[in-house]
Amino acid sequence: VMSKHTAYFANSLSLDDLTKADGKLLGEILVNQIKKARTRGGWKKRADLGKIGVDEFLYISVAMREILSRHPWIRAMLHEISLNQIKVAGTVHTALSDMNDHDAINLAKGLSTIILSNTEAPAAVDHWIAQNAALE
Repeated sequence: VMSKHTAYFANSLSLDDLTKADGKLLGEILVNQIKKARTRGGWKKRADLGKIGVDEFLYISVAMREILSRHPWIRAMLHEISLNQIKVAGTVHTALSDMNDHDAINLAKGLSTIILSNTEAPAAVDHWIAQNAALE
């Protein structure tokens, strides 16, 4: 369980100050924010509440606000990932600088499937990156 002080510190870091460990903390904060948002309603609202959790995370994290200002499609990608649904994995070749919401959603669709098909999360992320030229 992450302390409020640790979460506050991680959320206050700018993008240039992030370390790999801080990135993992932000990932944990994102997951916790989605879980917290989903407790506000029934199972029928699960998807919409998860997206609200993503939006809250993007607002409270200084680094994520910086990323969002450079790459607004990140929001659409995180919304799709927060659904945590098994979908057909697509391949995206668009450069990060040219990405749009549609590309981001296609990029995110296959992540859950790839995670399920790998035994370890780092291997799944490596697989996802290798499958999508946009992430390399």
